Amino acid sequence: MKNLFFLFILALSKPLPLLANADQLRFAPEPLNLSLAPASLLTEKTMSGFSLGGVQFPTDSTTSKYSEDKKSIVMTLDEKLIQPDFFLMFDQLRPEPIFSGKPSSAEDLKILKRENGLTTFSVTTSKVSLENLKFCFTEKKEDHSKVLCHEAQSSGSSLLVGTQMASGNQRISLEGLEKLQVVHKQGHLSFLIETSIPKVELFEASLDDQDNLKLVAFGSPVFGAVTKISGERLPLFQHSIGDTRKFYEVRIPKEAPFLNASGGKGIVFSFEIRGQQFPRDRTRVKLKEPTIRTTYGKTVDLELDLKPSMKAESQEQSVTGNLWTFASPELYKVNRASVKITDEIEGGAVSNVFDYEVYRGPQTYLSGRVGISFATGGNLSLVSDLIATHWFNEPFGRSYYFSRQRWGLNVGYLQTAVSSKKDSEYTNLHTDLLYRFSPGVTGWTETFGWAVSTMEFKYQSLDPVNFVGAGLFWSRSLPNWFNYLFGFFPFLRKPKWADIQVIHYPQALTGGISGSSTQVRATGRIDISPKYYFEGGWGIGNTVYTDTKRLQRVSLLAGRGFFGFGARF
Repeated sequence: MKNLFFLFILALSKPLPLLANADQLRFAPEPLNLSLAPASLLTEKTMSGFSLGGVQFPTDSTTSKYSEDKKSIVMTLDEKLIQPDFFLMFDQLRPEPIFSGKPSSAEDLKILKRENGLTTFSVTTSKVSLENLKFCFTEKKEDHSKVLCHEAQSSGSSLLVGTQMASGNQRISLEGLEKLQVVHKQGHLSFLIETSIPKVELFEASLDDQDNLKLVAFGSPVFGAVTKISGERLPLFQHSIGDTRKFYEVRIPKEAPFLNASGGKGIVFSFEIRGQQFPRDRTRVKLKEPTIRTTYGKTVDLELDLKPSMKAESQEQSVTGNLWTFASPELYKVNRASVKITDEIEGGAVSNVFDYEVYRGPQTYLSGRVGISFATGGNLSLVSDLIATHWFNEPFGRSYYFSRQRWGLNVGYLQTAVSSKKDSEYTNLHTDLLYRFSPGVTGWTETFGWAVSTMEFKYQSLDPVNFVGAGLFWSRSLPNWFNYLFGFFPFLRKPKWADIQVIHYPQALTGGISGSSTQVRATGRIDISPKYYFEGGWGIGNTVYTDTKRLQRVSLLAGRGFFGFGARF
């Protein structure tokens, strides 16, 4: 059992990486170029059918549904709406069409009947499941261009209709726009639509061994074979503070460097990865030591794992040999710095600029609180306390387990201000030496930890009694579902943090005193700005001791709730 407990503590001392290969420097490509892919949009259903471009069509004019055997899509097309001269078929999970050409040459498209200007046909294919099938008819004339599409939805199938927004390879830039408007013009079948522009943030890029672009991104989901690699937790455990980005990995051909994402209502946007020299996975530069993602200091020393043929240069701070002094000047923020790596290989030197991110957090917390205490004997008191906490960056050098962002010191003083009963006041002064099981900046990264504590307890007019003890603490951000729970109060829609501490004092240090004490404290914090916060919580303390010299016995069980204000810097 002792060995299992040791392994459990050792596991807690290693933080979970933000990403796979989190110790690698990242190659950040240029910003994505946003453009508009061929579009379609949902028709507006009405009591008499549906509205398309301001024109009402009866219910049966253009409909699509599953066949009775669920093996094909059956669609009725109104020739007044569109006279197609081109047919496209897609797998919604892939950007490339399965088929493109004239409708008469499509093997999967079969006409069932024609009458009264309506054509009924079916689409059956083994190349893609019907749930992921999308097909489009296009009509191109000199003065207009129409697109009519079918796209399966989770609840069945629905008809999507739209205008072609660009011809050929022309792409329309939408940077800075929040809404897209397609205005009706004479001679065109046009629509007025609103759609949100997806936000895809490219985090890093490299080439794999098959010459595919391996991209790590976050934000809006993209089409394709996507692998989620971080940020996914059960809702009960999701973080609201820290790096909450949800990263995913996708691989695309280098010759077609586009990511496609939906903006809603059938509008698809393309994000272009602009041409540049991407490094290969095997040439990526790593750190020699365990990953450093947080700091309390203005600089961080990172040891690069460089090959003999490599040389590092940095504009932000100096690089001495393999040691890169990373600059983190901004408090409360994620700092990013770059380093240029030049590799002298056969055929000449190859240079790439890599960057790295480190969050710099505050070291010192100061807060004042007031609360109500209910103690043994029905005593009701108004109490106040002051709390000061300081965390150390590397107090004993660069040791990962013994020094780096492990140690903190917490001092608190609690006293009775006003009491309902005379001579029932008490004070509590405690000093806690804290050790985090996993390194990191408190207030940003979650942790369990040990606490070794001393406490001076004074009751009524008796002499103070000193105790020594130890316990555990847990510190983490509150899950996002708290925002939904309290979201109707705008004031409470802020980042939240929680600390829980349990300390048992089994021994009194004061001579002639025998006894013990147990203290439980739970604190919740709401950040109203990076520097200032409100906090509230509760505490329970049970202290029992006997003065063997004076033959006096003290037993106090007290619970309290409190509210306070604090600052961190």
